[in-house]
Amino acid sequence: RMERKLASGKKLFNSRCATCHNLDGKGKDLFPPLAGSKWVTSNPGIITKIVLKGLKGEIEVLGKKYGTSATVIMPPQVLNNREIANVVSYARNAWGNDASEVTEEQVATFADEASSQNEQWTGDQLKDLYKDAFKGD
Repeated sequence: RMERKLASGKKLFNSRCATCHNLDGKGKDLFPPLAGSKWVTSNPGIITKIVLKGLKGEIEVLGKKYGTSATVIMPPQVLNNREIANVVSYARNAWGNDASEVTEEQVATFADEASSQNEQWTGDQLKDLYKDAFKGD
């Protein structure tokens, strides 16, 4: 089951996310890497909420700043809960990442928690919500 989920997630990632984050998850230019990133591998709520609502503004990933241009905004992704669970689980387990699977039920909970978020998240908002994930940064 997990293999099928990750295969489906990889297909989604390659068609929807790799344009900015690259097939190898290393990002490029103003688009942050997902490989080795706490934003991806720590609390699953972080990456899930970014997929659900998008992200704007500057964030630091692996010691480098991304999104420094006001024109760089990650839009919310129009996917159902199963697709989000698959693509997030894939990103959390690809390119040397090793993190827990994300379930459709978790996606539904995170979506509910984020329902009042009308714009893209900022990195600071997510860092406030998930302080434990960013300890030491």
